[in-house]
Amino acid sequence: MKIDNALFKKLLDLKNEGYTYITSCRNDHYTDYDQAVQDSFEMNGNEPSYGDWVKESLQGYGIGKYVSFHNGFMIIGDYSTRYYDTESFDLVYKNEILPSYLWEMIDDNDARYVDLIAYAIWHLNFKRTDQRIDSIDEYNNIYSTSEKIYNSLRIEESGDSVKTLFVNDELWEDTDFIIELLKLNEPAKIVLSFLPETFKQNNKEFYKNLFKEDPSVFQFCPEEMRSNKEIVISAVSHIGISLEFASEELKADRDIVTAAITNDANAFSFIAHSLKSDPDIYRIYIGKLDVKWDTNTLEYLSEVLKGNKEFIKSLVSLNGFVLKDLSQEFKNDKEIVMSAINQNGGALKYASQELKADKEIVISAVSNPNIKDIYGNPGRSLQYASDDLKGNKEIVLRALANKSHMNHSRDETLSYISDSLKADRDVVMAAVSNDGNALENAADKLKLDKDIVKTAISCEGLSSWAYCIKHALKEFNTDKEIVMAMVTKIGDTLEYASDKFKSDKEIVMAAVSNYGSALEFASDILKSDKELVLVAVSNEGGAVKNASDELKADKDVAMAAVKQNGYSLNYLSDEFKSNKELVMAAVLSNKNALKFATDELQNDPDIQALIG
Repeated sequence: MKIDNALFKKLLDLKNEGYTYITSCRNDHYTDYDQAVQDSFEMNGNEPSYGDWVKESLQGYGIGKYVSFHNGFMIIGDYSTRYYDTESFDLVYKNEILPSYLWEMIDDNDARYVDLIAYAIWHLNFKRTDQRIDSIDEYNNIYSTSEKIYNSLRIEESGDSVKTLFVNDELWEDTDFIIELLKLNEPAKIVLSFLPETFKQNNKEFYKNLFKEDPSVFQFCPEEMRSNKEIVISAVSHIGISLEFASEELKADRDIVTAAITNDANAFSFIAHSLKSDPDIYRIYIGKLDVKWDTNTLEYLSEVLKGNKEFIKSLVSLNGFVLKDLSQEFKNDKEIVMSAINQNGGALKYASQELKADKEIVISAVSNPNIKDIYGNPGRSLQYASDDLKGNKEIVLRALANKSHMNHSRDETLSYISDSLKADRDVVMAAVSNDGNALENAADKLKLDKDIVKTAISCEGLSSWAYCIKHALKEFNTDKEIVMAMVTKIGDTLEYASDKFKSDKEIVMAAVSNYGSALEFASDILKSDKELVLVAVSNEGGAVKNASDELKADKDVAMAAVKQNGYSLNYLSDEFKSNKELVMAAVLSNKNALKFATDELQNDPDIQALIG
C-alpha cells in the first residue's frame, strides 16, 4: 500500500511525542462524532466541540494526548482539557485503493486511508514509509514492541489481518510463507486475495489441497478448478452461492445448478438464463425460497409457465406464498388456493375475496398446523377470512383448537372475530384455555365469569402483570379460591392481594412455596411464623431478609437460608457471620459468600480448604 510521506512523518513525530492515535470514539450517547453533531443540532442547534466529544468518550481509558482525523483535519488534543488544535491535510480518501476483503474487517465500511497509515505506525511500529513485513517471524512477532491504537469502530482490534496490507509483495509468491500464514488462522480468503495470477498457475496442487480442507476458498481457485464439474459440485454443495464463481458452462449444468439451489435458494440468481425457466429447476428453487414481502417469486418464470395451471399448482404446493404473485384468475381458482393453504394456512391472506368467504377453504386454512406469516413466524389465518366467517362459531372453534402457533405469541383470535362470538362462552373458554390474556378481548359479561377467569389464570407463561392476573385481582380480590389459584401459580401476585389475604397463612404459604421472596408481601405476623418462613427461605434463601428480626436470629432459619443460597449470609446477624458452622454451610453453597463472614473466619484454615 502506498503511504503518503508527509502524513507518515507527521504521525510518526506525534507518536514519538507520546500521542495516541484515535480511529473513532463512542460514548454512552452516540456511536461516533458525526452522529453526535447531527443529533445535537437536531435537538438544540448546538454542536458539541470535538474536544468535548473526545473528553466524554475517553473517560477511563488512560489516554492523555491524542491525535485523530475529522472532516479532512488532523486534530491534536489533550484528554484533560476540551481544547485542541487542527491542521489541514490535503488527502483524498480513495477507498477503492483498499483490497475488497478489508471491508469485512472494518465496521460499517468506514475505513480511512489515514487510519491504515496510523495502524502501521502505532500497531506495527513502522519507522519508514518503505518499511514492510519481510518474513513469517516478523509477521507473527511484530507486536513485541508496538503500541496500540485506540480504536472502536473503523479498524477492529481483532482485525490483525490488516497486517497483510503491509507484507512485502515478494512474499505473496512464496508458498512456504503463505502456508505458515494460514497456520496462524488468518482467514484463507484474505490471504488468497493477495496472490497474483502467476502464483495460481504455478501452484495448482496448493489450491487443490486447500480446497479439500476449506471449500469456501473456491472463488480464489484457478480457472481450471472452477471449470471442473466434480470440484464445482463439491463447492456449491457446501456453499450454494459459490456458483457465482463457476465457469459459465457449468452454470448451465443441471447437476451443478440443482446442487447449488438445493443448498441455497440465493444461488438461483447465478444460474444460466436458459435454466431459470426450467420447470424442474424452478420447483426446487420455489421449495427452498424464503418468501419475503418484496420478493417476486415468479420473476424468472416464462409467460407460458406463468399461465400453466398444473405447473402453478405444483409451485404453490411447495410454497403457499407463491399465491401472492399469481394472476387474479389463479387467486380465485379454488383448486390452486386449496393447494396453497394446504401447504401454509397463512396463504389465505392472498386468496381472492370470494374464496376468503368460502367455508371449505377457510376451514382448511385454519385447521392447517402449518400457519406462518411471510417472515416465517407462526400465526393465525382466521384473520384473513371474510367477516361472515369470522362470525361462524364452527370455524372459530376449529381455529382455536389449532394450537400450532402457541409456542410463539399470544392468541389474538378474539380480537378479530365478531362481537357475538366474543360473548359466546364456549368460544371464550377455548380462547382463554390457549392464552389467559385473550380474556382482554372477551365480552364484559364473560370477564366476570369465575370459571372463565380461573381458566385464564391457569395458563402457562403468565406473569404478575398479565392482563388476566390484574383483572382477576381487581374483580375477584375478595374471592379466596381465585386468589389461591393466582398465588399458587405466580407467588409474587401476593403483592396485589388484599391485606386480608396477606394475613391468611394458607394463601401466603402457597405464595412462598412458589416464590420465596413473596414473603416480603406477607403481614408482619406471618413474617414471624417460623413454619412459613422456613418454607420461604428453603425455596429462596434471600427471602430471609424479609423475615422478622426474631427469625433472622433463629439458627434453623439461618441455616436453611444459607444452604439454599450462601449469599443469604449478608442478611443475617453479626452473630451468625461469626458462626463457623453456618459460614461453612454458606460457602459450600456459594464460595463468594465468604466476604460476608468476619475477618477471623475469612482466614480460617478449614473454611479456606472448602473454597480451595
